[in-house]
Amino acid sequence: MKSQKVELSSDSESNLKVTDKEFFFSQGRALLKKGSLPKAFECAKKALEFDSKDIKTWNLIAKIYLRSKDFNSAVSVLNKSISINPNSKSLWNNLGYAYYISKDYDKAYDALQHSLVIDPDCKRAVKLLGQVLYKKGAFKESIIWFKKYLRLEGKKFETKILYRIAKTYQKIGNVEESVNYFKRILKIDVNYKDTKTLYDSLISSAQRPKIRDSASFKSVVKKVKSTYKKLKLTSKICKSKFLKIIHSKFSKSVNQEERSNETNIKLTEVLQSLSEVLQSLNEVLRSFKEEQK
Repeated sequence: MKSQKVELSSDSESNLKVTDKEFFFSQGRALLKKGSLPKAFECAKKALEFDSKDIKTWNLIAKIYLRSKDFNSAVSVLNKSISINPNSKSLWNNLGYAYYISKDYDKAYDALQHSLVIDPDCKRAVKLLGQVLYKKGAFKESIIWFKKYLRLEGKKFETKILYRIAKTYQKIGNVEESVNYFKRILKIDVNYKDTKTLYDSLISSAQRPKIRDSASFKSVVKKVKSTYKKLKLTSKICKSKFLKIIHSKFSKSVNQEERSNETNIKLTEVLQSLSEVLQSLNEVLRSFKEEQK
């Protein structure tokens, strides 16, 4: 086989003639980690000259595209690779990630589901699926996958996962569970991020008396409902009376003076009804102010 020549990374002392696919792949991966994307891409292309269907190399190329934020090219490469090897969970994971960072969460979800069919306990797919569901607003479902990831990963990223679960519980208003998970974090690392602040805040809010359960609040609610009914009824009365006024105004059977007197009487009645409603609303407002003291 013809030998190929490639310039190694900048810290190499010499250029070597190599004919090993693994060499180019390893060198490309090392360059990617260093952030030297153009050189990493050249190495990956050299590796493909030895085996154009090598999944690892295509995966490497996709990662290079992702690092350079060329999401469309990454997706294209991954879909092409999947058509060659549809049973590669790594390819499905990377496709899911590509869709995730490009904010196409529905497609990310589908790709990760393919990965989990191949390996139901694939850690990366489980974790990423939790993140995708969170972004989709499916918070309760995301917690299920975060907890599964916690079981699979064990102690390695325990604090980080516990924090994510605690924050998600806080997001959906489940204070009790959020407090429990923050407490678990504090037992591991009392200085982890803003855990202590969030924990203290949740505890403090949980200890405050619930206004909704107070007798005065219930009384205010009752007044509001009563006032709403009165307002609704007054609205109907007003409508009826104004229609009569208009009818009276244009009626030829009644003289001008009678029409004027009738109009004044009806307007007075309407204003009186509205005044009663305003008094009720003022009572409700006073009750709210007293509740807040």
